[in-house]
Amino acid sequence: MKVAEKSKDVEVKEVELPKIDWRRVVVNAAGQCWRDIQVNLPEGLTWQQMMDEPTVWSKVQKNSNVALMAGDRLVLKNYDQSEEATAVVCGCNFEMVRLVGFRKYSYDARSTEVAASDHKFYCKFDGQGWSVYRKEDDVRMLQSSHSSLELAKSAMFKLHPAKQAAF
Repeated sequence: MKVAEKSKDVEVKEVELPKIDWRRVVVNAAGQCWRDIQVNLPEGLTWQQMMDEPTVWSKVQKNSNVALMAGDRLVLKNYDQSEEATAVVCGCNFEMVRLVGFRKYSYDARSTEVAASDHKFYCKFDGQGWSVYRKEDDVRMLQSSHSSLELAKSAMFKLHPAKQAAF
């Protein structure tokens, strides 16, 4: 599919939309009713273009191993991995895919930002959740990540030894 782009001279240029390659589609889990699938979008394809032009999926639909089916749940990541979206396939054929329930999430700078700290530990978002790290050697202190910053702060304060009562 070609999209018309206007320039300053009011000429219309045809721009070829990038197609989503089947090698950028990973089936995470396949259940009895639907599959969970991650799709890494190609450079130059915007969210709006993907939703407006369902034929960008034609390369994916030609591969029987990863061809999308109605009901599949998708996690879509843009080319630079700074944003993610979720959607459900509502209709498809051998050339196109239609999506519904599109929800976009932005990662911003959360993966590098230190959100809370004290003299010994700090909390930061590590891509999976909020984790507690030791300042002196940057070691992650707990195996699991926390779903919110507040839970990570609580875990950080629990790492400090309790004060002994003087008798």
